[in-house]
Amino acid sequence: MKARVAHARAIWLVAFILAAATALAAQTQAFDIVSYQPLAGWTPEQSGDHIAFTAIDNAARTFVMLAVYSSAPAAGDAEKDFASEWKEVVQKSFSAGAAPQSTAGRTRGGLHYREGGAQAKQQNGQSAYIRLLAFSEGKRRFSVMLIATNQNALEKQQAATQSFLDNLKLAAPGTASAPSPASASAASSGPGTAPRSGKGITGVWMGFKTYTGDYEPHPRWYTFYEDGQIFEDIPRSGFAGFSREESKADPHQHDYWGTYNFSNGSGAINKPGVRYPETLLSEGAGKLKIDSAHFYLCHPMDGLRLQGAWSSMANPNDPDLDRWPAGQRPIFRFTSDGKFADEGVFATFLKSGDPRQDAAGTGTYEIRDYTLVLHFSDGRMKQLAITGMLGGDPATSNDMLFIARSVFRKRK
Repeated sequence: MKARVAHARAIWLVAFILAAATALAAQTQAFDIVSYQPLAGWTPEQSGDHIAFTAIDNAARTFVMLAVYSSAPAAGDAEKDFASEWKEVVQKSFSAGAAPQSTAGRTRGGLHYREGGAQAKQQNGQSAYIRLLAFSEGKRRFSVMLIATNQNALEKQQAATQSFLDNLKLAAPGTASAPSPASASAASSGPGTAPRSGKGITGVWMGFKTYTGDYEPHPRWYTFYEDGQIFEDIPRSGFAGFSREESKADPHQHDYWGTYNFSNGSGAINKPGVRYPETLLSEGAGKLKIDSAHFYLCHPMDGLRLQGAWSSMANPNDPDLDRWPAGQRPIFRFTSDGKFADEGVFATFLKSGDPRQDAAGTGTYEIRDYTLVLHFSDGRMKQLAITGMLGGDPATSNDMLFIARSVFRKRK
């Protein structure tokens, strides 16, 4: 009888979790002048001028990405707006010809657009199929770009992408105008980005802590938000696409959330169920004492380019490392032109459990919001948190980088 009750409870719990996940995925979110419902099961990503969702079909070795770009002043002519969006969105990111002939379309929600597609070349030389939808609404225009390995891959995801388009809505239909500076800032630094330093102790801080029975210092991060919330960590996959609400709902991360107060150089961190608050004490510009540990404000990394190789090995210059089998060396190589090579970091150290996802490979990279975004040439994309050592500037001091909260040492 007890087994039946336990089984019934397990079924109820699974159903509850699935229902909660579905409800969370269906929550309407806002970006620039539109609201949308995230694509369930797709990997989210947010940058200053766009939001994106990516789906990867490992079996077919294809990918599809949907990106919504921020608005700009409209010309009052839908065809001209399409040509402008093609030039400013497509041609700036891909090797593509002039804007193709467009056709008129309308979403189920009543938004009108001009649509056109063409073949293009990615920055890594791989071909891709681009489909652009340019929306002209009132005094503003914006676009949705669909990028896929090929046209067939895009057609397989037509139901999902069409559902996304049908759920797009304007913040104020028919009266859309340029977002105010405050709303524009919120759009570019919303739930998917790291807090920006500049007011009080807002920002990402790094230090080392020891624990009872373990005297080895361990790296720790504290993330202070301007609205008084604190996350006593840094997301393992970085802040690009990070959702505070999802993190708080995660049973593995829930206890890392709390609130803080800080004024006149001191303050405290309070968390539910914790009897004694952690104390905060300023030790000068970019320096903060949290209880008895010293923390430093992490240096911004947006747009950083690296040159060299870094390994997760304690001795990155061990000559035996180069004799390890190809694809099994825990080494990242980065070049200043935005290219990378993973020689086996995921296969040996940052394993996901899926050999296809963990295979060594090459591609292009970008760094933003303390996130290392790796775009593999085979269509895979991986995101990892990245910071320098304490408050050091990784552009000039990068003998040690912390990637996915683990130390990587530079090879000589």
